[in-house]
Amino acid sequence: MDESDRLPPTISVAGEYFEEQVATSVRLQIDVIGSSLFSAHEAMKRAVELRELLEVLKAQGIDEDKFRLIDIRVDSRKGMFSRNSKVHYVMSVLVEAIDNLPDILIAITEPKHVSIDRMAWQYEDERDEEAWIKQAFTVAKSKADLIVGQLGARITGIATVGYRLSGNDEEEVSYGERPGARHRAAASVDKLTMDMSIDAEMSVTRVLATSLIHSRRVGVLAEISYEIELVTVE
Repeated sequence: MDESDRLPPTISVAGEYFEEQVATSVRLQIDVIGSSLFSAHEAMKRAVELRELLEVLKAQGIDEDKFRLIDIRVDSRKGMFSRNSKVHYVMSVLVEAIDNLPDILIAITEPKHVSIDRMAWQYEDERDEEAWIKQAFTVAKSKADLIVGQLGARITGIATVGYRLSGNDEEEVSYGERPGARHRAAASVDKLTMDMSIDAEMSVTRVLATSLIHSRRVGVLAEISYEIELVTVE
């Protein structure tokens, strides 16, 4: 092989910069077992169980525009629908008062026909991506300088460079589920994939033992491959 065709030696380094962010709101998916079946348009007005839930939510300071009916499900052991079928109304509720979340969960699940099946933590977008990228690449460059100094080499160019942002505006976490919860909570709604059930049969101690403060690490991972050459000492 001709000497000019040889690829220069390289070193690969990575640098990262991350910050911790605490969730500012949480979206709940609530399953309400109803005694009567109504259409989506009529359910909010005529279903007694939904009207009671709405009053509870308002009493907890949750505005009406923060909750909505997202699905109606029918459980039946015989055929698609029968007189013994159970009606499940699925509600989506946005809770912004995180400090009041324990009280809100307890109030919502006071009736035995109401359970919370899913939760999705949400975060305010307070990213400073430009500053994060600068910090991550500064760390990577410092590592490269240290390595070439120890090798008695010098950087002559960049072979590859890239970076990855980490962290989304909404984060989903699973706490597990009790039997039957997954079937009732199968609605695909707003990326809600966190399976959770809190109902009146659970003690207050058990509810409060669930992690109600959620945080995430967000930032940048930078990766660089530098071309190097050995320094010849004459």
